[in-house]
Amino acid sequence: MKILIVDDEPQVAEILAKSLGREGHQATIATSGEHALSLVGTYDPDALFLDVSMPGMNGLDVLAEVRRRRVPSSTAGNRDFQRVIRHRLRRHRR
Repeated sequence: MKILIVDDEPQVAEILAKSLGREGHQATIATSGEHALSLVGTYDPDALFLDVSMPGMNGLDVLAEVRRRRVPSSTAGNRDFQRVIRHRLRRHRR
């Protein structure tokens, strides 16, 4: 699966990308909402991981624009995702 990770924190994005890669997915990182929108058309991701607290264009803004462009999308809960990221960050720092 091709996954686009959108996060302004490079360490978080890299850990997620590595984890997804180990699971057999192809992950690409965008460091801003604008960067993500420039990649969506050319990269054609199957899924997006969006940071909703980025400065400027946040993940919700990106999702709204992706939907406006009629790119198929679905949403998932954020709490479980944050729990996984915190766990991976702790393991990575050891």
